[in-house]
Amino acid sequence: MGGIVLTGSPGIPLPKDEQQDIAPGTPLAIIGLWVLALRSRFAVTVGEGLPWIWTEELQTDAAEDGIPLPDGHPRKIMIEAAFNVEKSVSNYRPAIYVNRGPINAIKLHVDNRVGKSFPSNFTGYHAMSDIPIVFDCVAENSGESAIIGDTAWFFVLATRDLFRKDFGFHEITNPTLGPTVPDNEDKTVWKTSVSFTIQADLRWGTEPLAPILNDITATIKKSDDVQRLLRSIVMRETNPDYH
Repeated sequence: MGGIVLTGSPGIPLPKDEQQDIAPGTPLAIIGLWVLALRSRFAVTVGEGLPWIWTEELQTDAAEDGIPLPDGHPRKIMIEAAFNVEKSVSNYRPAIYVNRGPINAIKLHVDNRVGKSFPSNFTGYHAMSDIPIVFDCVAENSGESAIIGDTAWFFVLATRDLFRKDFGFHEITNPTLGPTVPDNEDKTVWKTSVSFTIQADLRWGTEPLAPILNDITATIKKSDDVQRLLRSIVMRETNPDYH
């Protein structure tokens, strides 16, 4: 048994302000990249006026800030990761929510193992991941949902090769544009889905666990109250007493 060291995929950066425990190349980091990409597509651009605009003024914690601009101006559109939106805010329309489907890791080597370093016993592993990505384009009427979906679909189709090269993905499949249908949870909302699959290299390693176990043992031995130490860890106290 050993400790795990995630290395992610080479070339795939960690999105700005992303949590540091989300390794580059993992599904959460990839979702973050597509959120940033869509925001860039719907941001203010020169020479092209879309009916919708993404702006930082539309905050995820202030749905009331998403009031459409006056007539003749583009409407504000929310673009977020599907798991990162509070229910009260997710009612804002129009919006694009980026999500993923079931992920499959393809075994390319026996036990995914590619090498071992002696005498450290550090072992390297490699696999290929299939990560389905889904954009749910939602709006209050079917026409608006369909047009937003079409815009997002063609954006992926036109830029997939650029993203594949720049971020080190093995493959990005051609996107599929789904039908515009009433949302399953809210029949007053229409949804158009854009889906495609990303193949990315997953690389990780394991190292002997003995040093970690020694550190745990030393911490426990230093404590005068082991029960309180363990309780403080479980309860996630900010300043546990280790002595």
